[in-house]
Order: sequence, then structure tokens, then C-alpha cells
Amino acid sequence: MRDDPRLRTIPMAVGSMAMLVWCKSSNAWVHCEEIMPSTRNCPWELWKVQEGKWGEKPSCTLLLIFSMYFFLFGLLLTYISKWVINPFLSLGVCSHLIGSFEHRYEPFLDQSVVESIFAEYDEDLSMGSLDEAYIDLTAYVSSRTEPKKLVRRQYGGECICKLPLIAEEETTPSSVEKCAKCGKERKIFEDEVEFGTTRAEVVREIRFRVEQATGLTCSAGIAPNFKLAKICSDMNKPNGQYELENSYEAVMEFLHPLPIRKVGGIGRVSEALLNACDIRTVGELLERRAALTFSFSPLAQESFLRIALGLPGRPSASDPRRKSISTERTFTPTSDRDALLEMLKHVCEMLAEDMPKASVVAKTLEGFEWAFRHGKNCVIPSTKYLLELVDDRLTSQLSNLFCLSTIAVMESNILAIASETLDRELPNEIRLLGVRLSNLQFTDDRHSDTTISVSDASKPCQT
Repeated sequence: MRDDPRLRTIPMAVGSMAMLVWCKSSNAWVHCEEIMPSTRNCPWELWKVQEGKWGEKPSCTLLLIFSMYFFLFGLLLTYISKWVINPFLSLGVCSHLIGSFEHRYEPFLDQSVVESIFAEYDEDLSMGSLDEAYIDLTAYVSSRTEPKKLVRRQYGGECICKLPLIAEEETTPSSVEKCAKCGKERKIFEDEVEFGTTRAEVVREIRFRVEQATGLTCSAGIAPNFKLAKICSDMNKPNGQYELENSYEAVMEFLHPLPIRKVGGIGRVSEALLNACDIRTVGELLERRAALTFSFSPLAQESFLRIALGLPGRPSASDPRRKSISTERTFTPTSDRDALLEMLKHVCEMLAEDMPKASVVAKTLEGFEWAFRHGKNCVIPSTKYLLELVDDRLTSQLSNLFCLSTIAVMESNILAIASETLDRELPNEIRLLGVRLSNLQFTDDRHSDTTISVSDASKPCQT
């Protein structure tokens, strides 16, 4: 879409046939993480992506699928924000002016530009991931006493390479230039937009600034806490905002009809269990809370009730640092042992390289993960592994704990154990390999230079 604006008006996806899911409303198949329909010519409602069976054939003959060329991303980062073509960006800001920001198609986002805009409103913003951020605008809105005017720049004419495009060219352009990319004439229209002092106006201002800086359209949600703000940010995509009143009655009215999968923290397995209890909406979680007692742990019950009441997650008094570190890779299904071992070695190398970045010096080997082409035909490994089969994904957790002190030791030992375990699964065709390590030991926790011997595998790691 960056190189050919004509792609903005037709269904397209970036990825491969191996990673397609059903796009319900448009009768097209797309990759759920890399869908790139233009926000200006394809309403988001027509591209609601739902999880589907992996590996199915697409029935939409109009869908164009493009391969990913990651080697280009580094070359383009210096000017990519100038040519970015409308990925989706969801923005949420709460009634205590807390927000949840999301954008799609991460390789084409100059994250530093967007993050710098967010930081002007909340220095303590939290980036949940590359495509998600949370901000608290309470202090900013409280201190803002006067409206603000910002210059708006839109583009028109024969050239459609640069965004945002003006809807109608009824006014005289401020200037005209020749596009260096397509060679056509580009008209530049400038005017001023005023933003008030309310929370909704501040959110509108942030969305405006992001679009002006990067060409990204934004959606926004305004709610009493992060969890609700994230839900609200999905309500008016791709370029709108939704405000949830800061009152118990308004929150209950908003939550009760929502499907349980709309709320973060409820996945496919939890959804299936709740459906078995005849619970399909958030309101039914509260109405049938007695059924939770017999089917879920006390911790899960509390989590579900917090969801039903619109409360944020329970504050944790434990160590807030990461509890595990993992890496995985998806590839073309294969049962070739040499190819799988080569991929497994690559995964272990990536995990070893990530350890210093996370300030991790030792850890416990927790498990391996792989996904099969046909989950029902999986061969169950030895009983020394704790197994959980979910659809076509097999998670294998070691019951033995291995203390690993150095990157070299970590890589070689994980690879040795994983290779042995992998042999148990062949000749199944495997399409995903992953390794996860837990019980992390961090550099600031280390009180001595004593290394932990791998031969002492059955003992817990010592700090």
C-alpha cells in the first residue's frame, strides 16, 4: 500500500496462505495480525477478523496476498512515517483519563513519533507492547484551562501518495508541489483546528496529532480504567472515539450485553467453560456467579467478578518484573527432522540473545511448545512432561527444573533436551516451535559470582 496506492481500495493481506483466518463479514481470508485494508475505503466493520482454522483455503478470489520483506524495514525506518499508509491505530483514554492506544501493522509504524506525542500528555505512559500504550491524562486535563489551536495540513490533487487526504477540494490550496514518488501534482491545504479543554477534546487532539505526524487514523475509548478504555477503543474504529461515563450505572449498562470474549483475560478455553455454564455475556457473569464456584478456582472467580463489575485488575504486591521469557517461530509445516532441529536451534539462539537484554543471568527451564498440522493426531510424549492439548496446539511443560547459568550452557542444554522431546512427536507435521524459561534470576538479584552447575539439575536456582 505504501508503494502502490491502488491497493488501498481492494482486499489485501501481508503474510502467506499458511497463516490465514476467516474474515466473517467480507467473505475473505486475511492474516489476523497483518491485515491491511485501507481505513479510508474499507470500513473496519467489514473486516472483523475472527480466529479460524489454520491452513484453510481462501474463498475470496479477489484477495491479494503479499509476502513479508523484513529486510526492507530497516532501510525504510528513516522515512517510513512520511509514506505510511493508514494502518489502524486504536486510542483509548479513560475518564480518569487513562488510555489504551493500539495500532496495526507494526513494521510500518515509526513508534518513536507516536510515543513522543503520548509522552507530552503523560510522562509515565505505559507501553503495553509495540502496538499498545496506556496513558493517564488526569493531571494534564486538570491543568488545561484554555483551548488550543493547531495547524491542519491535508493533501489533494492528482497525487494520493501522502496522507491525510482532504475529503473535498472546495477551498483554495495553500501551496502546490510535485510528488517525488509518482510525479503528479499534490495540493496542500492548510487551516486551523481548535480543541477544547474537556477530556473528549484532549483525546480528539491526540488523535489529530498522530494522524498529522504519521498518517495513522486513530480510534479512541474513554472510560474509568484501563480495562474499560481498551474495550471502548474498539467501538468506533477506524477513526472515531467512544466515551463511557464515569458512573456505576453507565458502566453496568455498557458491560452487560457485551460478549465475554470482548473483555481481556477471557480466551477460548475460558469462553468454552463459561459457555458450558450458560454464560455468554458479561452481564450473565454477574447473574450466574454462583455457577463459578463449582467450576473455577477462587482466583478465576475473582477475576470474572471484577470483569462483570467493570473493575481493573487486582493490584499485585509481588515482584512486578517479568516471570518468564520465551520465543517461538511459525513456519511451513514439515516433519523433516533436520529442518525442525535447525529451526529449534535458531529459536534457542534467539532466546539466548534475549537473556542479556532482559538482565537475566539464570533461569528454570519450564517447557517447550509446538503446534501440529492436525492437533487430534498428536502423539503424547513421556509422562515426565505435563501436557495440555488445546485445539492444534500442544504445550509441554517439563516437571524437571534445570538451573542454567550462562548463555552457552543455556542454549546447548535446552537444545539437547528439546531435540530429544521433538523426536517423540515425529512424524507429525509441525508448524510452530517455541521455548519458554521461567523462575528468572536477574542481575540485580545476584549477590555473588557463583555459577550454577547444570549437573545440579534437580535443585532449585539459588540467588
